[in-house]
Amino acid sequence: PSDYRHVSGPDVDVFVPYTIGTAGWTGRWLALYARIPPASTPGEAAHEISAVMAAIARTDRRSRGWHATVSTLHEMVVSDVRRTAWATFAASALLLAIACANVANLMLARGAVRTREFALRLALGASRARLARQVLIESAVVAAGGGVLGAMGAWLGVRALVVLAPPTVPRISEVALDPVAALFCAGLVAVTTAACGLVPAARLTRSLAVASGLGRAASHPARFGGLVSGLVMAEVAMAAAIVVAAGLLVRTVQVLNEQEYGFRRDAALSFRVNPPSSRWPGLDGTLAFYRTLREGLLAIPGVTAVGAGSDLPLAGQGAVASVTSEERVAAGLLEGVTVLQRRAGTGYFEALGTPLLAGRVFDDRDGPATPRVAVVSESLARTLFPGREAVGRRVALGGQPRDADWMTVIGVVADMRFAQADRVDDPQIYQAHVQSPSREMALVVRTGEVLGAVAAVKATLAAVDPGVPAYEITSLDGLVGRAIAGAEFTSWLFALFGLSALVLAAAGIYAVVAFAVGCRRRELGVRLALGATPGGVVRLVVGQGMRVVLAGLFLGLAGTIAGARVLEGLLYGVEATDAATYAVTAIILTAAGLGACYLPARQSVLPDPVHVLRAE
Repeated sequence: PSDYRHVSGPDVDVFVPYTIGTAGWTGRWLALYARIPPASTPGEAAHEISAVMAAIARTDRRSRGWHATVSTLHEMVVSDVRRTAWATFAASALLLAIACANVANLMLARGAVRTREFALRLALGASRARLARQVLIESAVVAAGGGVLGAMGAWLGVRALVVLAPPTVPRISEVALDPVAALFCAGLVAVTTAACGLVPAARLTRSLAVASGLGRAASHPARFGGLVSGLVMAEVAMAAAIVVAAGLLVRTVQVLNEQEYGFRRDAALSFRVNPPSSRWPGLDGTLAFYRTLREGLLAIPGVTAVGAGSDLPLAGQGAVASVTSEERVAAGLLEGVTVLQRRAGTGYFEALGTPLLAGRVFDDRDGPATPRVAVVSESLARTLFPGREAVGRRVALGGQPRDADWMTVIGVVADMRFAQADRVDDPQIYQAHVQSPSREMALVVRTGEVLGAVAAVKATLAAVDPGVPAYEITSLDGLVGRAIAGAEFTSWLFALFGLSALVLAAAGIYAVVAFAVGCRRRELGVRLALGATPGGVVRLVVGQGMRVVLAGLFLGLAGTIAGARVLEGLLYGVEATDAATYAVTAIILTAAGLGACYLPARQSVLPDPVHVLRAE
């Protein structure tokens, strides 16, 4: 069907038979999809498959030492994004709770101002339940209006999310507002109504029950001070948690951008080609194609190095193999070392800018008829030959190699990352392409002008064979950017959450302090009339407000530290308890709180106290 999306990638349009067990067998890396009985488990399936593979290994030497891993299809698809999705949901819930705390505080303040009005209604015969219903209805109107606007914003936000999200998010193109999302939104409106209206309504009816009538004291903020302060502390604490999470994720992206990947990411272009066997038949034809193409690319002005390899860094795990050494075989160790198996041609490491640590890399001295050679990564050399020189020793693929399988190590290069930017790969072994050819290869062209070289590269390829297209054209810097795109997207999303939380918390603090100042205008006027300085009054108001802010900040940072393990799966190179991030968060929230407290406090000393007292 036209809407079919294969689990290996949504862009697959053509499927061809995979000729297992025939002369056309192209590899050993397989992903099998199987339906198991409802009562079975992945563990039972893995046990059965391993038993089948053990039986095969008894007659097929190449299959010895291999095993199978089994997981559910759902787990395979969503495992990489589940933690991010739940973290995003939690941040959204905290942001909603902050907004609810703000609205509840405003409703409390409004109720305090209207205490005389409600006392009069109560005296004229209205019941406290009816007054509570009025407050809830007013809250519902606010929540419903916010829900409608929020649904409109969500429609636009989801469209923006689909455009901006990295393609690694499973089925991101299918994300849209649907009836389930609409019902969830309606449920949120109901919950928000209850959260913003029930507490103010309960407090209002309780205050009316003990109010003396129409006196001034009924509207004094002290009646609501404890609850208001608690809500402000809660929203500051939640804002601190979101800002810390955003800071840690931003630090993670910074580490990913600055770390070494085993190659130079600047000034290099890469692309893949696959010459057809009909025009470039056999080993000789394949090697002739890549030799001619490399010579043509080297002739482009500004190109300093060109090389071909079966795999590019940060482009996927690729082939996995088992490697042993003569020393391990002599010691009776049949289990090899798991490695990433790669093929590389002349100039591959130079074009990538991968450091050579010992020996040499592949060059024209290596050919189809010369002794088999290999280049190993630093970690593989350290694993196979601890404390000894790797160059000159012999290695082979598999646990029980034949004489023809042995390869001499001619060089050691730095480890590269192939699968993910935030995960250290298995060690790598590189075979000479001329001795272990692969028809499909990736070319790396090191040049001073990457974008300008694309046209010249395509023209050179067309001159060699106009029927061979170049695909997956990108820069090495683009490979890094694509590998960390998911982390960058998550960090920007949380940065937006953090900024929203900061603004909401500051607005809530400002509103509460401004309301308190308005209610205390007579008291502050008396203080000024009796000789208090404007600066002293400002310090008094700011100090009382900052006590609440600092208490909420302490609770938020302490709670985030206690639950820091929740964030560990999203971080790389940064501790979930990174002191610098917590310190910066504390400074930002303290500064925001000071500003939110200072502005209304400053307004409290601007009027002439005589006019304030005369008005009272």
